[in-house]
Amino acid sequence: MRALHETLKQKAAGGLFASFGSSNTEKFWHNQGRFSWCCWVECALRGAFGRTLRTINLGISGDTSTDLAARYARDAEPLRPAAMLVTVGGNDFMRGNLETLERNLDEIAGRNRALGCVTIFNAYYAPMLDEIQQRRFAEFMAANERAAARNGALLVNRYPRFRAWWEAEPKAYAKLMLDGFHLNPFGHAVFGAEVIRGLELPPPQLPDDLHEPVAAALARLEVCAK
Repeated sequence: MRALHETLKQKAAGGLFASFGSSNTEKFWHNQGRFSWCCWVECALRGAFGRTLRTINLGISGDTSTDLAARYARDAEPLRPAAMLVTVGGNDFMRGNLETLERNLDEIAGRNRALGCVTIFNAYYAPMLDEIQQRRFAEFMAANERAAARNGALLVNRYPRFRAWWEAEPKAYAKLMLDGFHLNPFGHAVFGAEVIRGLELPPPQLPDDLHEPVAAALARLEVCAK
């Protein structure tokens, strides 16, 4: 993450960090008035690199990677972000295909590179899927790793850790979830803490009502991921 940290240090005054994705990125009422994981990440970034660092959420519910690529020129390019966290693939899994996802990740990374923008591909947590579907979903998440390698991009991949917890303790894991595919506010805090860790930033400053339960969840995640 050194490249990301150096870029944000250089551009902290007025630089922009963009979160680009679909419903689990989007800020909306489905998070019941609480922080989303992106909010936790934004606060961690501003805490680390200065409060003049700007952040923007470019999530739109229902988007596939094709939708992200199609609206890049409208939503992302004019902003010329210093760095972009790309979290996509769930809707591709449900109604797209792996080859298209791979192609679109390459396109987004290439367009970022032309802007001098650091790309960070971010894999999901684990949806509550049966064994066969979870294996297929893992293939879509692995596309992030391949795209990062092909494009010299950065990678945050917490999916294997969350999958291990889901498989080991499904009842405990379900407490993170709003439904089978989306996080509830507690799950957003847990996933946010994990993404922050993946970005090699100081841990989030959780409010009193979340501090102990999130710490306990992260401890169980660590145990199950070993």
